Amino acid sequence: MVGVLAAGLAVAAHATDPAPGTLPEEDVPVRVTADRIEYAGETHLLTAQGEVEVTRGGEVLRADFVQVNTETGEALARGNVELRRADGTVWRGVELAYNFRTGEGDLGAFRLHVAPFLLIAEDSEVVGRDRIELRGVLLTPCPEPAAREFRVTARRAVLKDERYVWVYHAVPWVGPVPVFYVPVWRRDLKRDGRWVFIPGYSSRLGAFLLSSYNAPLNERETVKSSTFVNTYTRRGFGFGQDLFWDDPDLDASGEFRAFYIRDARLYRSASERERREPTLDDPHRYRLRLAHRQAFSPRDRLFLDATFLSDPFVQEDFFREEYRAARQPDNRLTLTHRARTFTASLHLNARLNDFYGNVNRLPEARLSVPGLRLGDTGLVYEGDHSAAALERVFPAESEEAAYDSVRVDSLHRLRYPGRYFGFLSLEPRAGFRATYYSRTRGRPRTVGAEPDAGDTEDGLDDEALETETVPGEDRTGFRRVYELGLAASFRAFKVLHDRPLAWGGDGLRHAVEPYADVQWRPIPNLPPERLYAFDEIERIDGEHRLRFGVRNKLQTRRRRRVHDLLDADLNTFARLGDRAGEPVFGRIAADVRLRPLDRFRLDFDTALDPSSLAFERFNARSHWVAHDGSAVGLEYRSREGRPSTLSASWSYRPRHRWSLAGALRYGLDEGRIEEHSYAFQRRHDCIGWGIGFRHDPALEPGERDAYRVWVQFWLLSVPGAGLKLGG
Repeated sequence: MVGVLAAGLAVAAHATDPAPGTLPEEDVPVRVTADRIEYAGETHLLTAQGEVEVTRGGEVLRADFVQVNTETGEALARGNVELRRADGTVWRGVELAYNFRTGEGDLGAFRLHVAPFLLIAEDSEVVGRDRIELRGVLLTPCPEPAAREFRVTARRAVLKDERYVWVYHAVPWVGPVPVFYVPVWRRDLKRDGRWVFIPGYSSRLGAFLLSSYNAPLNERETVKSSTFVNTYTRRGFGFGQDLFWDDPDLDASGEFRAFYIRDARLYRSASERERREPTLDDPHRYRLRLAHRQAFSPRDRLFLDATFLSDPFVQEDFFREEYRAARQPDNRLTLTHRARTFTASLHLNARLNDFYGNVNRLPEARLSVPGLRLGDTGLVYEGDHSAAALERVFPAESEEAAYDSVRVDSLHRLRYPGRYFGFLSLEPRAGFRATYYSRTRGRPRTVGAEPDAGDTEDGLDDEALETETVPGEDRTGFRRVYELGLAASFRAFKVLHDRPLAWGGDGLRHAVEPYADVQWRPIPNLPPERLYAFDEIERIDGEHRLRFGVRNKLQTRRRRRVHDLLDADLNTFARLGDRAGEPVFGRIAADVRLRPLDRFRLDFDTALDPSSLAFERFNARSHWVAHDGSAVGLEYRSREGRPSTLSASWSYRPRHRWSLAGALRYGLDEGRIEEHSYAFQRRHDCIGWGIGFRHDPALEPGERDAYRVWVQFWLLSVPGAGLKLGG
């Protein structure tokens, strides 16, 4: 039979009464549940045996045997002891001496689990409600069966507030191997702080060790810090501080990244010196980057991205992955408001590094109306209006002169979409664009040189007068652009069969959509050569053309939804009117998407010049993913005036105990490998490790091959650490 007894501890005197409905800490009763309970009133000893549970406030003590002094709060527990504190932390051991009133006691051997960490001590003593002395300590983020894969051992440790641990004479171990020695090490068990070390070797940097400490800076872990010191034997020491923030409540995220190195080796070779020296002659190299995204409301958003560099090669040398993604960073601030019928935005774009060229927008305001139905008229209005202070700047070493202009641009277009005869879609349109420039190029003038009167008897030169064409004076300008157009299309369907497909899907349907679009736009009063060029608006010129094509789809039904097995668009255009030197028909373009399987896709887009039968571009991409996560990707890229390349990437069993990954780019024109990299990783129960290799062969005379080898270890229980291919 289970017995229950509630015994109140001795009441201390208080100067003031407690708040209604509360008890002073000394008055909180001890409740005991057990198979058998005995209470001796003269000694105030309560003895409980068999599945004992003692609770006081938020503390719970479980054991096979417990003896409690209800006057002093002292408790002695034996056998399968478990003490659960009010904050949810748990100690387990064989024997426990504990005072419920003072929070002090001798816990003996115990375990504390604060995910993902497990703290084990051979002996322990509670010296206060917020402080525990530990002896014979083992701290590990691994589950108990794998605790020997990675652990920290120490002779002594102090645990405070059930979360902060000071470890004295700590030795981290990887398997049976001690890694290093730390006299004193502090750890917050409830935060995601961690060290990350990546050793390796690079032909550019020498042997290196990338070391960083990552930890949250607030309780909600919405702001995180990464402090790093990178050691390069050929370049010196690099220091950095990164901050990352992501607050779902504010719908805001971003990062600030700072890096500095006093570079001991600016150039690897004489050819590299010749190429870099005009813009790189200072060993103090750095990078500052700030990015922020925030939604003030479902309709209002802010985006900021700014990067300040010491030189144009610092990212290529020390942040190659980001350099390959964007060789010239963008610096912009955008505020956007999206309403039901329009979008308003404010853009700021400025060059922060004078070794790059840029179009500065200081600022640009834009109002876009994507499609507004005008009542019951059937008309749809489109508008795009902007006002900007523009400045085109060139790299500092360039001889081209910068120019600027204030531009106010307003585009108005009316469309009248309709369906006729039950199948034919027709959409006539008319548009007008007005653009004001505070500065345009004046009309070129032809001037003649004065003749040399001393060459002939009558004072006149027998040869023709020398003349030259000079630019006209800049002036304000107002450009007007008119356009008319008509778009036509229709769709037809045919069910090929309604039986299940062998490769997945129910039924097969063919959909075809021929379309045509004729456009008439006369030459504007200010042609492009009279304008200072900033973007696509200045490239607008007179144009009369007919664009036509056909779109084909093969469709099936998968998971109760229409699935496009094939989506192919083939189109071209014909120039209307007499355009000297230009062929009638323009390029033939094709855009094809093939999705026969859920795990396989093939895309390609091409443009063929019909007059020369040469491809202006031909790009093809394919990707296949297996059931175990293995993947293979192939890409072919060819563009007129640029070298053709074939790229491949693959990963084998990425979610398994061991996996492989690799990437390769091959230059077809030169017939050589341009870069290739490989990585291997192994996952154990607690830790993972990987090795990687990357090789960039020299492509220019006088350059040297670049290669890189690295090793990385990480803890599987700590998110955010892993092996990245490429290095």
